[in-house]
Amino acid sequence: MKLSQFLTDHSPAFWPVIALLLILFLLFGCGTIPDPDLKETPIEVTVFVPIDCGVPSAIDPVKMRDVVWDIKKIDGEYFYTLTVSDYQLLGLNVSDWIAASAQMKGQRNHYRDCIERSKKVNSDGE
Repeated sequence: MKLSQFLTDHSPAFWPVIALLLILFLLFGCGTIPDPDLKETPIEVTVFVPIDCGVPSAIDPVKMRDVVWDIKKIDGEYFYTLTVSDYQLLGLNVSDWIAASAQMKGQRNHYRDCIERSKKVNSDGE
């Protein structure tokens, strides 16, 4: 059987032969890729030493006190007013927020210092 007749007649052996040729082409085609030049390159390994930072001081919970604002109309204009006791409560709320803010800064500094110590220890190990 000639090749041209084989290709045009589509005999029962046509598709298995095409599949076999395709598989062989793929297998031998991949084998012709040139090997790249493999060079040995050293790998730099960095080992980080964990540091125990401990637990920072806790932040006291802030409990807001209720402040009652009064609205007064004087000469056709409206003003927000506070009684003396409400003004004191407002001052205590603000001072509690300032104290909590200072405690939060203390926690931030604790973690920042721990990170700096860890960077110093890990860079000294090289």
